[in-house]
Amino acid sequence: MLPHGQPADEDHGGAVLSRGAPIPAWAPLSPAAAYTASTASTKIVDLAALEAAQRRKTAAWLDAERPSARQHELRLMDQARVDAEYREAEHAKAEQAEAARLAAERARAAEEQRLEAASRAAAEEAERLERKRRREERIEAHRLEAEKREAEQREAERLEAERIELERLQAQIDELERADKPSHEQ
Repeated sequence: MLPHGQPADEDHGGAVLSRGAPIPAWAPLSPAAAYTASTASTKIVDLAALEAAQRRKTAAWLDAERPSARQHELRLMDQARVDAEYREAEHAKAEQAEAARLAAERARAAEEQRLEAASRAAAEEAERLERKRRREERIEAHRLEAEKREAEQREAERLEAERIELERLQAQIDELERADKPSHEQ
């Protein structure tokens, strides 16, 4: 493991770090060989020096990895920006599609209302024309009835005038005949 808690063989911006060759599995040493190996080394290890060397090694590793880590961070930021732009474009496209759908729905509803209003207007116009036609028929029937009554009245008046004229003429004839009768008798 590295100081920051990541395994050493992870990809750090293109650079692959390795933990080294795998540790071979050895059979356990015999007790005599183990004693010999433990007493053969007389070298004393300074813990502070080991820690300082480890810190220097880690600092050098961090200095070496910093540019690639920065490049990796920039790539991630660019990718995040591209992803955000893509999501924003998709969101805008979805909003446009929804706005277009709503506009089409409103247009369809308006067209339905217009057709319904036109249908109502046509029905009202047909009803108005039918009422007008019936009224004109009634007026025409009344006019014809009035003309018929007037014609009958004129005919009755003509017949009455003829009757009166005939009676007058008959009265004149009767008077003339009466006037002629006494003169024949004389």
